[in-house]
Amino acid sequence: MATVWWNVLIYNLTLGLLKITILIFYLRLFPYKQFRQWTWATMVFIFAVVSILLGLAVFQCKPIAHFWNKDIAGKCISYDGVVFSAASLIIFTDILIVCLPIPVIRKLNLTSRRKLGVLLMFALGSLYVLVLYEDPIYAS
Repeated sequence: MATVWWNVLIYNLTLGLLKITILIFYLRLFPYKQFRQWTWATMVFIFAVVSILLGLAVFQCKPIAHFWNKDIAGKCISYDGVVFSAASLIIFTDILIVCLPIPVIRKLNLTSRRKLGVLLMFALGSLYVLVLYEDPIYAS
């Protein structure tokens, strides 16, 4: 169980860093002031979500070792509640990241067909959401 505990920590941390990396790419790609403000706000929100999820993962049991060693006296908050809360926040931030560039792309001086192509290209990046939730950590 200690491996699961560490996996959850590393998983949430890397997922948050991946999302922030995508948003930094957006900052380089789109120079528009309002878009940049929304992107920075989204980064702050993701940082807060990841911090909360890491805090929940670390301190969901008191003492912490009770998570992987049930012989130690202690208690834990609902594991299912933590997982469902984390999944809903992660999905929300995924949708936010995918939808963020849509208003900018709609304003581009392109034909409708090319705009649709660019939107589809960004949407392909969201396919990882479908694969992500087959993860064994959240499937248990």
